[in-house]
Amino acid sequence: MPNGSRSRSVVRAIAELPFHERPVLELLNLVGDRSEPDADYAGYGWARISRLWLAEHGAAARSVDDVLLLALHCPDDGEALGDDIELYFELPEQAPVTVLASMFFADTSSGIRGGQLAKNLDARPVTGACSGSSQ
Repeated sequence: MPNGSRSRSVVRAIAELPFHERPVLELLNLVGDRSEPDADYAGYGWARISRLWLAEHGAAARSVDDVLLLALHCPDDGEALGDDIELYFELPEQAPVTVLASMFFADTSSGIRGGQLAKNLDARPVTGACSGSSQ
């Protein structure tokens, strides 16, 4: 490529989002020692775990078996939506994008099938679903 430029992949559709399976401790940013949660952590993806314990102050803990754990984020300054959630994805080498949760889960590339997230090789463009964040 001229002038030493390199090829750059820009996300233009939901199917192109790098929403991948990750080790659960990495997915939840529980690797390493720290005394406080990392409020700037914006990792996302999914993991399969055999058992998840849910605990709430003042209530008995309960377990859920065979869990598909999703890590997703919303923009801190996102607009309140009555019937949807705006998801926020920080991406390498490009501005962050937002996607409506209803479109993200309806898209066949991120649909949950047979216990895992399936990828659709025929990615269809999404009009108006992915937009640059005004951060």
